[in-house]
Amino acid sequence: MNRALLIGCTGWGLLSLVGSAQAAPITFNTALPVAEGNFILREQAVAMRSGSDPSGMGRDMAVDGVISVLGYGASEKLAVFGALPYLIKDLDIHPDSNHVNRSNSGFGDLTLFGRQTFYQRDWPGQTLRVAGFAGLEAPTGEYDKHDAQGR
Repeated sequence: MNRALLIGCTGWGLLSLVGSAQAAPITFNTALPVAEGNFILREQAVAMRSGSDPSGMGRDMAVDGVISVLGYGASEKLAVFGALPYLIKDLDIHPDSNHVNRSNSGFGDLTLFGRQTFYQRDWPGQTLRVAGFAGLEAPTGEYDKHDAQGR
């Protein structure tokens, strides 16, 4: 198929000429595709709930937040990433008639990592990649917050 035909097609016509590509969803930050010399920003919303405490302490926990991931394509085979979470944590404890609420919010630890692709093979509609990754976590989050109950 020549390029002029593709440029002249629009909408459904383009989709029917090119065909469909199938791929699994990108669920891991280490799998984000980043072209050489480009940046990619991914925002992930997090909502976690925990209740029905089996210990009898009556703990209910809620964590909400956003994790920002910035990736840069350093080369065709190397991508580097930084991930920084912002979390809002809320813990209710009501063992008897007492009720204690503890909450905290702020930025967590910064994670820096890189991914090096060692092998890549592409076919129509599919690809195979073998890559390694390594990283480190920088203690950027505040770890010494206190309230009336202590640290």
